[in-house]
Amino acid sequence: MVYKCVLEDGEVVASKELLVDDMDVAALKQQLAQTQRMMKLDHPHLIKYLDVFRAESPQRICVVMPYYSEGDLRDFIERQRRPIPEVKLCSIVLQIAGALKYLHDQNPPLMHLDVKPDNILLLNNEEQVLLMDLDLCRSVEVTASVVRRSNEPTYEYSAPEMVRSSGTPKADVFSLGVVTYVLATFPDIPAALNDRNENVVLSDSSWTWDTLRKAIRRDVLKVRNYKYSEDFIRLIGDMLAPDANDRPTSGAVIERLTTVMEKKLMQGLE
Repeated sequence: MVYKCVLEDGEVVASKELLVDDMDVAALKQQLAQTQRMMKLDHPHLIKYLDVFRAESPQRICVVMPYYSEGDLRDFIERQRRPIPEVKLCSIVLQIAGALKYLHDQNPPLMHLDVKPDNILLLNNEEQVLLMDLDLCRSVEVTASVVRRSNEPTYEYSAPEMVRSSGTPKADVFSLGVVTYVLATFPDIPAALNDRNENVVLSDSSWTWDTLRKAIRRDVLKVRNYKYSEDFIRLIGDMLAPDANDRPTSGAVIERLTTVMEKKLMQGLE
């Protein structure tokens, strides 16, 4: 539950309550410490946690954040009526990748584990991106969260390995790949057509890397009135590799996106 609140000094903030399973006291303390760790994070494309504290009856963790009235990336997608130029699309994804690299570079590394359009805020006339919702964010050494979520992470955006493990930073790269694919193709659901003409989510075990890359390339090339570069299409396919070991790191994604943007701009294209 998220509330809009006004502090005594007139500042408007958002307060979010995370209900937790209080049966495991040790796990609860670990979750509180993990959430409080988010307050120390400072990145221009990551939501800022202003305060974190524990409350009773019911047992919950409260998070205070800045309040933003702007819409998220899902709102942007739903009202979009034409293809997003490659430079702008790369700029959006680049900012998210920057936030993810910042998380992945922490010691120990942090994983967001819930990258999807609903958790990406657009500010300043859709020029600035802010990655939100750090509820599931945890270090690689923490195997689970005790937060009781009313809405589980959307499985269409989850990496295939998440069904059998607690994931690695490469799981965030896969989710970012799904977001990038959605921004380029505007599918009704985050899925692609397989050889049998069935809509299948990108994390489905039936995909091989080869068949998935072919499906992605076909769908991106079908976009009307705009042509995305082959370098950009290949990057999407690499981010969505079924095997996490085959995916680029968030840092490598940044480097490749920067190269794609530079090539477009040097050609005088958007």
